[in-house]
Amino acid sequence: MENFCKGTMVYITDDSGIDQGIASGKEIVEKLGIKSLLIIPVQVEEKLLGCINFDNIVAIDGLHEDNITLLHMIGEIMSSAIIRKQSESLIRHMAYHDPLTNLPNRLLFRDRLQIGILQAKRSGRLLVVVILDLDTFKTINDSLGHHIGNLLLKAVAERLTRCVRGSDTVARTGGDEFSIILPDLAEAQNAAVVAQKILDVIDKPYLIEGRTIHTSASIGISVYPLDSHNVDDLIKMADKAMYYSKQSDGNTFRFYNSGRDKHVHAHKE
Repeated sequence: MENFCKGTMVYITDDSGIDQGIASGKEIVEKLGIKSLLIIPVQVEEKLLGCINFDNIVAIDGLHEDNITLLHMIGEIMSSAIIRKQSESLIRHMAYHDPLTNLPNRLLFRDRLQIGILQAKRSGRLLVVVILDLDTFKTINDSLGHHIGNLLLKAVAERLTRCVRGSDTVARTGGDEFSIILPDLAEAQNAAVVAQKILDVIDKPYLIEGRTIHTSASIGISVYPLDSHNVDDLIKMADKAMYYSKQSDGNTFRFYNSGRDKHVHAHKE
Protein backbone atom coordinates (compact mmCIF):
# COMPACT_ATOMS: atom_id res chain seq x y z
CA MET A 1 0.00 0.00 0.00
CA GLU A 2 2.88 2.37 0.70
CA ASN A 3 4.25 1.82 -2.81
CA PHE A 4 0.79 2.04 -4.36
CA CYS A 5 0.01 5.35 -2.65
CA LYS A 6 3.27 6.71 -4.04
CA GLY A 7 2.13 5.77 -7.54
CA THR A 8 4.41 2.74 -7.81
CA MET A 9 3.24 -0.43 -9.51
CA VAL A 10 2.45 -3.34 -7.16
CA TYR A 11 3.39 -6.72 -8.61
CA ILE A 12 3.07 -9.98 -6.69
CA THR A 13 3.79 -13.13 -8.68
CA ASP A 14 2.95 -15.54 -5.86
CA ASP A 15 0.84 -14.69 -2.81
CA SER A 16 2.82 -17.17 -0.75
CA GLY A 17 5.41 -14.41 -0.60
CA ILE A 18 3.05 -12.07 1.25
CA ASP A 19 4.23 -11.51 4.80
CA GLN A 20 2.15 -13.58 7.21
CA GLY A 21 2.25 -10.63 9.60
CA ILE A 22 0.04 -8.65 7.23
CA ALA A 23 -2.97 -10.72 8.20
CA SER A 24 -5.66 -8.68 6.48
CA GLY A 25 -3.92 -8.67 3.08
CA LYS A 26 -3.18 -12.38 3.28
CA GLU A 27 -6.75 -13.19 4.26
CA ILE A 28 -8.25 -11.10 1.46
CA VAL A 29 -6.29 -12.69 -1.39
CA GLU A 30 -6.80 -16.20 -0.03
CA LYS A 31 -10.53 -15.66 0.38
CA LEU A 32 -10.79 -14.44 -3.22
CA GLY A 33 -8.65 -17.30 -4.51
CA ILE A 34 -6.01 -14.92 -5.84
CA LYS A 35 -2.54 -16.35 -6.32
CA SER A 36 -0.91 -13.43 -8.10
CA LEU A 37 -1.77 -9.82 -8.84
CA LEU A 38 -0.66 -6.68 -10.60
CA ILE A 39 -1.87 -3.18 -9.67
CA ILE A 40 -1.21 -0.21 -11.95
CA PRO A 41 -1.89 3.18 -10.27
CA VAL A 42 -3.98 5.71 -12.21
CA GLN A 43 -2.80 9.23 -11.40
CA VAL A 44 -3.88 12.70 -12.49
CA GLU A 45 -1.31 15.43 -11.87
CA GLU A 46 0.39 13.24 -9.23
CA LYS A 47 -2.95 12.70 -7.45
CA LEU A 48 -3.88 9.04 -7.05
CA LEU A 49 -7.42 8.46 -8.32
CA GLY A 50 -7.55 4.67 -8.54
CA CYS A 51 -5.94 1.72 -10.19
CA ILE A 52 -6.13 -0.97 -12.84
CA ASN A 53 -6.10 -4.30 -11.04
CA PHE A 54 -5.21 -7.66 -12.62
CA ASP A 55 -5.84 -10.76 -10.49
CA ASN A 56 -4.83 -14.31 -11.34
CA ILE A 57 -5.98 -17.55 -9.76
CA VAL A 58 -2.59 -19.12 -10.38
CA ALA A 59 0.91 -18.01 -9.53
CA ILE A 60 2.97 -16.75 -12.45
CA ASP A 61 6.67 -16.70 -13.21
CA GLY A 62 6.62 -13.07 -14.30
CA LEU A 63 5.43 -10.70 -16.98
CA HIS A 64 7.52 -9.65 -19.93
CA GLU A 65 8.79 -6.08 -19.68
CA ASP A 66 6.89 -5.14 -22.84
CA ASN A 67 3.63 -6.24 -21.26
CA ILE A 68 4.28 -4.18 -18.14
CA THR A 69 5.09 -1.17 -20.35
CA LEU A 70 1.83 -1.72 -22.22
CA LEU A 71 -0.13 -1.80 -18.95
CA HIS A 72 1.51 1.41 -17.83
CA MET A 73 0.47 2.96 -21.14
CA ILE A 74 -3.13 1.88 -20.49
CA GLY A 75 -2.95 3.62 -17.10
CA GLU A 76 -1.62 6.79 -18.75
CA ILE A 77 -4.40 6.68 -21.37
CA MET A 78 -6.97 6.40 -18.60
CA SER A 79 -5.33 9.33 -16.79
CA SER A 80 -5.48 11.42 -19.97
CA ALA A 81 -9.15 10.54 -20.45
CA ILE A 82 -9.93 11.58 -16.87
CA ILE A 83 -8.04 14.87 -17.31
CA ARG A 84 -9.94 15.59 -20.52
CA LYS A 85 -13.27 14.81 -18.87
CA GLN A 86 -12.42 17.03 -15.90
CA SER A 87 -11.41 19.84 -18.28
CA GLU A 88 -14.67 19.51 -20.21
CA SER A 89 -16.66 19.61 -16.96
CA LEU A 90 -14.72 22.68 -15.81
CA ILE A 91 -15.25 24.50 -19.10
CA ARG A 92 -18.95 23.64 -19.05
CA HIS A 93 -19.23 24.85 -15.46
CA MET A 94 -17.43 28.10 -16.27
CA ALA A 95 -19.74 28.71 -19.23
CA TYR A 96 -22.84 28.51 -17.05
CA HIS A 97 -21.70 29.91 -13.70
CA ASP A 98 -20.62 33.27 -12.33
CA PRO A 99 -16.90 33.10 -11.45
CA LEU A 100 -17.23 35.29 -8.34
CA THR A 101 -20.18 33.68 -6.53
CA ASN A 102 -20.27 30.31 -8.34
CA LEU A 103 -24.00 30.85 -8.82
CA PRO A 104 -25.68 30.13 -12.17
CA ASN A 105 -25.16 32.98 -14.62
CA ARG A 106 -27.68 34.65 -16.92
CA LEU A 107 -27.37 31.90 -19.56
CA LEU A 108 -28.09 29.05 -17.14
CA PHE A 109 -30.84 31.11 -15.49
CA ARG A 110 -32.66 31.46 -18.81
CA ASP A 111 -32.29 27.74 -19.53
CA ARG A 112 -33.72 26.81 -16.15
CA LEU A 113 -36.52 29.34 -16.52
CA GLN A 114 -37.50 27.82 -19.86
CA ILE A 115 -37.54 24.33 -18.33
CA GLY A 116 -39.47 25.64 -15.31
CA ILE A 117 -42.14 27.14 -17.55
CA LEU A 118 -42.63 23.81 -19.34
CA GLN A 119 -42.93 22.00 -16.01
CA ALA A 120 -45.38 24.60 -14.68
CA LYS A 121 -47.48 24.24 -17.81
CA ARG A 122 -47.76 20.49 -17.22
CA SER A 123 -48.43 20.75 -13.49
CA GLY A 124 -50.78 23.72 -13.57
CA ARG A 125 -48.81 25.36 -10.76
CA LEU A 126 -47.35 28.86 -10.68
CA LEU A 127 -43.75 29.83 -11.37
CA VAL A 128 -42.33 33.09 -10.05
CA VAL A 129 -39.42 35.16 -11.32
CA VAL A 130 -37.73 37.38 -8.74
CA ILE A 131 -35.18 40.04 -9.72
CA LEU A 132 -33.20 41.68 -6.93
CA ASP A 133 -30.88 44.67 -7.07
CA LEU A 134 -28.83 45.97 -4.13
CA ASP A 135 -29.78 49.53 -3.21
CA THR A 136 -26.44 50.99 -2.09
CA PHE A 137 -23.92 48.79 -3.84
CA LYS A 138 -22.43 51.47 -6.10
CA THR A 139 -21.76 53.73 -3.09
CA ILE A 140 -20.14 50.85 -1.19
CA ASN A 141 -18.08 49.81 -4.20
CA ASP A 142 -16.89 53.36 -4.90
CA SER A 143 -16.07 54.23 -1.30
CA LEU A 144 -14.60 50.94 -0.06
CA GLY A 145 -13.21 49.49 -3.29
CA HIS A 146 -13.96 46.56 -5.58
CA HIS A 147 -12.42 44.01 -3.22
CA ILE A 148 -14.90 44.80 -0.45
CA GLY A 149 -17.67 45.03 -3.05
CA ASN A 150 -16.88 41.56 -4.32
CA LEU A 151 -16.83 40.13 -0.80
CA LEU A 152 -20.22 41.73 -0.18
CA LEU A 153 -21.64 40.17 -3.34
CA LYS A 154 -20.39 36.74 -2.22
CA ALA A 155 -21.97 37.23 1.20
CA VAL A 156 -25.28 38.26 -0.37
CA ALA A 157 -25.16 35.21 -2.64
CA GLU A 158 -24.71 32.92 0.36
CA ARG A 159 -27.62 34.51 2.21
CA LEU A 160 -29.90 34.26 -0.82
CA THR A 161 -29.08 30.59 -1.29
CA ARG A 162 -30.04 29.90 2.33
CA CYS A 163 -33.36 31.74 1.85
CA VAL A 164 -34.77 29.43 -0.79
CA ARG A 165 -35.56 25.77 -1.35
CA GLY A 166 -33.22 23.31 -3.01
CA SER A 167 -35.51 23.22 -6.06
CA ASP A 168 -35.27 27.00 -6.53
CA THR A 169 -32.60 28.71 -8.63
CA VAL A 170 -30.55 31.69 -7.45
CA ALA A 171 -28.41 33.30 -10.17
CA ARG A 172 -26.17 36.31 -10.46
CA THR A 173 -27.30 38.01 -13.65
CA GLY A 174 -25.55 41.37 -13.40
CA GLY A 175 -23.10 43.42 -11.35
CA ASP A 176 -25.23 43.61 -8.21
CA GLU A 177 -28.31 41.96 -9.71
CA PHE A 178 -29.53 38.53 -8.65
CA SER A 179 -32.38 36.59 -10.22
CA ILE A 180 -34.38 33.80 -8.61
CA ILE A 181 -36.78 31.18 -9.97
CA LEU A 182 -39.43 29.92 -7.57
CA PRO A 183 -41.21 26.98 -9.23
CA ASP A 184 -44.17 24.91 -8.10
CA LEU A 185 -46.08 27.54 -6.09
CA ALA A 186 -49.78 27.17 -5.27
CA GLU A 187 -50.45 30.91 -5.18
CA ALA A 188 -48.62 34.14 -5.94
CA GLN A 189 -48.80 35.29 -2.34
CA ASN A 190 -46.26 32.60 -1.45
CA ALA A 191 -43.73 34.63 -3.42
CA ALA A 192 -44.47 37.65 -1.22
CA VAL A 193 -43.50 35.62 1.84
CA VAL A 194 -40.20 34.65 0.22
CA ALA A 195 -39.54 38.20 -0.97
CA GLN A 196 -40.06 39.62 2.52
CA LYS A 197 -37.78 36.95 3.95
CA ILE A 198 -35.09 37.96 1.44
CA LEU A 199 -35.46 41.64 2.30
CA ASP A 200 -35.08 40.88 6.00
CA VAL A 201 -31.99 38.72 5.43
CA ILE A 202 -30.28 41.18 3.07
CA ASP A 203 -30.97 44.08 5.45
CA LYS A 204 -28.98 42.51 8.29
CA PRO A 205 -25.45 44.00 8.70
CA TYR A 206 -22.42 42.34 7.11
CA LEU A 207 -19.06 42.07 8.84
CA ILE A 208 -16.42 42.13 6.09
CA GLU A 209 -12.73 42.40 6.93
CA GLY A 210 -13.47 44.19 10.16
CA ARG A 211 -15.99 46.57 8.60
CA THR A 212 -19.71 46.59 9.34
CA ILE A 213 -21.57 47.17 6.10
CA HIS A 214 -25.29 47.79 5.60
CA THR A 215 -27.21 47.34 2.40
CA SER A 216 -30.76 46.58 1.33
CA ALA A 217 -32.49 45.34 -1.79
CA SER A 218 -35.16 46.30 -4.31
CA ILE A 219 -37.18 43.34 -5.59
CA GLY A 220 -39.45 42.85 -8.58
CA ILE A 221 -41.70 39.85 -9.15
CA SER A 222 -43.47 38.40 -12.17
CA VAL A 223 -45.67 35.31 -12.23
CA TYR A 224 -46.22 32.59 -14.83
CA PRO A 225 -48.84 32.23 -16.27
CA LEU A 226 -50.59 35.28 -14.76
CA ASP A 227 -48.25 37.85 -16.32
CA SER A 228 -46.81 36.03 -19.34
CA HIS A 229 -45.91 32.65 -20.84
CA ASN A 230 -42.69 33.98 -22.35
CA VAL A 231 -39.19 33.85 -20.81
CA ASP A 232 -38.13 37.30 -22.02
CA ASP A 233 -41.39 38.94 -20.97
CA LEU A 234 -41.29 37.44 -17.47
CA ILE A 235 -37.75 38.73 -16.98
CA LYS A 236 -38.62 42.19 -18.32
CA MET A 237 -41.72 42.40 -16.14
CA ALA A 238 -39.86 41.40 -12.99
CA ASP A 239 -37.12 43.90 -13.89
CA LYS A 240 -39.67 46.68 -14.37
CA ALA A 241 -41.30 45.86 -11.02
CA MET A 242 -37.84 45.98 -9.42
CA TYR A 243 -37.29 49.43 -10.95
CA TYR A 244 -40.48 50.68 -9.31
CA SER A 245 -39.32 49.24 -5.98
CA LYS A 246 -36.06 51.16 -6.32
CA GLN A 247 -37.99 54.35 -7.09
CA SER A 248 -39.76 53.88 -3.75
CA ASP A 249 -36.40 54.21 -1.91
CA GLY A 250 -35.70 50.48 -1.98
CA ASN A 251 -35.91 47.81 0.67
CA THR A 252 -39.29 46.77 -0.72
CA PHE A 253 -40.79 44.42 -3.29
CA ARG A 254 -43.43 44.78 -5.98
CA PHE A 255 -45.36 42.41 -8.18
CA TYR A 256 -45.59 43.36 -11.84
CA ASN A 257 -48.88 44.79 -13.01
CA SER A 258 -49.69 46.44 -16.31
CA GLY A 259 -51.01 49.47 -14.43
CA ARG A 260 -48.14 51.21 -12.63
CA ASP A 261 -50.41 52.52 -9.89
CA LYS A 262 -51.72 49.00 -9.25
CA HIS A 263 -48.45 47.41 -8.25
CA VAL A 264 -48.86 45.29 -5.16
CA HIS A 265 -46.07 46.14 -2.76
CA ALA A 266 -44.79 45.56 0.74
CA HIS A 267 -43.15 48.59 2.33
CA LYS A 268 -40.18 48.40 4.62
CA GLU A 269 -41.04 48.50 8.30
